[in-house]
Amino acid sequence: MFKARFLIATGLMMIGTAASATIIAQDDFSYADGALNGNGSSADAGWDTGWDTDFSSTGTLEVVGGQVVASLDARHRIGRVLTTPAGTDGSTLFVGFDYDPGTRFNAIEFNNGEVGGTDRTSFLGEENEGLLEFLTGSAGTTEQIDLGSPTGTNRYVVQFNFGAANADTAQVFLNGVSVGTTSTPTDLTFDRINIAAFTQNGDTTGGIDAFDNLVIATTFEEANIPEPGSLALLGLGGLLIARRRRG
Repeated sequence: MFKARFLIATGLMMIGTAASATIIAQDDFSYADGALNGNGSSADAGWDTGWDTDFSSTGTLEVVGGQVVASLDARHRIGRVLTTPAGTDGSTLFVGFDYDPGTRFNAIEFNNGEVGGTDRTSFLGEENEGLLEFLTGSAGTTEQIDLGSPTGTNRYVVQFNFGAANADTAQVFLNGVSVGTTSTPTDLTFDRINIAAFTQNGDTTGGIDAFDNLVIATTFEEANIPEPGSLALLGLGGLLIARRRRG
């Protein structure tokens, strides 16, 4: 259902906003079932690379039915590099994705250059410990947004506001509703998005139930996939616009 919503919503938004489309990069993971590693390429708009494994000791990150899942007990990180790094002072960027972390430890990471390094933003999605965490420096200084304990697949949008020097902030939306804002402990930039499942503090149940419909855009509307009821209204609006143009 989420895949259908993604395709319908993207098409409808193109009807009304083709002249001002601001999607930087996206991936709906419509690959053949199997390993995520090696899918996608630099020929895809907005991406400098395809998906490439950074770290793997056990388990896998796979495409199953058009979405990414990670096997139980996985210790695996895979990432993809953007053509244009994010972080220009004065700009705002929105990253949206459908996500069901399940009950195992995993993260969606926004890295600057060094994969898995200490300067990164980690969207920690363990179901009982959902939060957006900013890490900086070897000491691991952190700022966090607590997302509560959402269950099942939800639509998340992270809004990054890049201010001058260290005046960066981030805001998280859960199914279109803001759940928190925080400043970042360092000048935030990133050029790589990672999907990671791994053990933590002795936990041996790393894994991801579902990750899908990744969109990086300069507007909230394009990063957020509407709920089915909103899609009906959006579709009606698109038809009215098209009808008005024909008239």
